[in-house]
Amino acid sequence: MDKQPQNEQCGQSKSGSESETPNSKSVPHPKYDSGTNALDLINDVDLKGKTALITGTNSGIGLETARTLCLCGAHIVMANRNMVASEQIRDKIMKEKVSNNSLRKIYSLRDNEISSELQPDAEIDLLNLDLSSLQSVEAAAKNYLSKDWPLHILILNAGVFGPQEKITVDGYERHFGVNHLGHFYLTYLLLPRLRESAPSRIVIVSSVSHTHTGIAPSMSTDEKLRILTALTPSYSAKFFYRLYANSKLCNILMAMKLHRMEHQNGVNTYVLHPGTMIASTGIARGFGFLAPLYNALIKPFTKSLQQGAATTVYCAVSEHLNSVGFFCIHYLLKGTLRKIPPYPCKNMVDGVQSKVIRLQESGKYYENCCDGENGLSGALAHDEALQDALWDKSVELIGKYEKNRAGN
Repeated sequence: MDKQPQNEQCGQSKSGSESETPNSKSVPHPKYDSGTNALDLINDVDLKGKTALITGTNSGIGLETARTLCLCGAHIVMANRNMVASEQIRDKIMKEKVSNNSLRKIYSLRDNEISSELQPDAEIDLLNLDLSSLQSVEAAAKNYLSKDWPLHILILNAGVFGPQEKITVDGYERHFGVNHLGHFYLTYLLLPRLRESAPSRIVIVSSVSHTHTGIAPSMSTDEKLRILTALTPSYSAKFFYRLYANSKLCNILMAMKLHRMEHQNGVNTYVLHPGTMIASTGIARGFGFLAPLYNALIKPFTKSLQQGAATTVYCAVSEHLNSVGFFCIHYLLKGTLRKIPPYPCKNMVDGVQSKVIRLQESGKYYENCCDGENGLSGALAHDEALQDALWDKSVELIGKYEKNRAGN
């Protein structure tokens, strides 16, 4: 979807012998880090005719993601619980513009300021969505599908985090109910539209906190699942941070399962850690009157909103992400660069030396706009038995809701 600058690949140095040939274009290997802004990623990105549904856009990185994709001319559907706030945000984004040659000024705006350079085709619609209510999720999905909108990008961004012991209206612990089950149901209902709109992408905002679940890889699948889906846990036994961590691991397991199920249908799935963002996103409002103190203590160690939204935007628009693991580059004798179809190739094709380059791909974990597999709890995240078990359990819970609804 975009054209990236021809810089270095994340974590690797550029080598002329490996990335370019005489009289040819170099292979683009972008290099990004924790300081990358979302705006760094959208040069020449054109999303006219593309529709993106984003949850949790009234504040934080969800808002920054929506603003940034608007710059590319996308049709944005903002899905939130507070519709009054959503209307205000939409109006501000649509009205406040800067000139093309002063776009850089956005970098210096305060986190609570909203400004956007919208292409003429940019459009924003609103969707009423309360992820703590499966009934609301179902209604939102039906509302979306009734509009006959395509769905090219689904960004699951919304989330809760806080110490209060709360249960959703459906009776589930709120971190599990909002961060996982609500998003699961939304995705489940919208999958047919994602397939129809292929190539399409699902981008799931997780967290490095997924490594703090306390679940041991040696545990049985049943025991792992029991911990992840502790629907009404006792806070004397579980600290709230661990419940949040569990929900973030659920995000990753769901992403890996979706990749296995859907990438052959043209639906690619990416899961990411945005960076430490709590002081800027508003997610710490769950701390109540202590939130300002908590934010003041942690803010020096966190990213700005534009930096925090960068990896989400990268996963949403980058051409460097691909569901196919390999492609071949042939260095032809005449010095031109030619790509051939994406499948593993031999080292020699027709007597011409070739090389295999591993692409960043669907079904992986990203951090700082790069492959973040080193920060992934691999033994758990890649546990296919656990992925399957969580998926089946989630379907079971959704089925229970639908059965109860039908009986009423």
